[in-house]
Amino acid sequence: YDVAKQEPGVPISEYDGIPLIRNGLHGEAYNRWFDKSFQLIITKNGKGAVHFEHSWGDGVSVLRYFNEIFEDSTQKHYTGEVGESGVKRWDPVMSDNLVKMGEVARTEFNAVKESFKLDVLKFDGFGKQDLKKLKISPDSICQLAFQMAYWRLRKEFVGTYES
Repeated sequence: YDVAKQEPGVPISEYDGIPLIRNGLHGEAYNRWFDKSFQLIITKNGKGAVHFEHSWGDGVSVLRYFNEIFEDSTQKHYTGEVGESGVKRWDPVMSDNLVKMGEVARTEFNAVKESFKLDVLKFDGFGKQDLKKLKISPDSICQLAFQMAYWRLRKEFVGTYES
């Protein structure tokens, strides 16, 4: 795992859905490691998010883990002296070629990022509790919506996994 300190150009609010979602999905990419089991993302204004590659574990387990860490850290503040951590800053030396490759990757990433269309629709007429009363999984409805949206865009289905 790793911890990513994200410094967005605009402070992110939990009430501003699209920047919050974009930060969690990809941020500026320079500090996202998509091959890590999970990342704890902390924004400049103290907001947090968890980004994880879920083939190794279920989202419920990961979120429970972070909820327990949050609960423990807010209820049991460390009051002892802080000693030498042993953590040292790493300043890598990169060749000109590697720097150029990074610039090309950043340009390509930004093009893909800008092509990623995202919108938020808040619907209060029906929700998770209504589905549960009908004994329908809210996650399954989300998966069906993703499949239907993909079908409408591409006129084909793709293989998916959902437990």
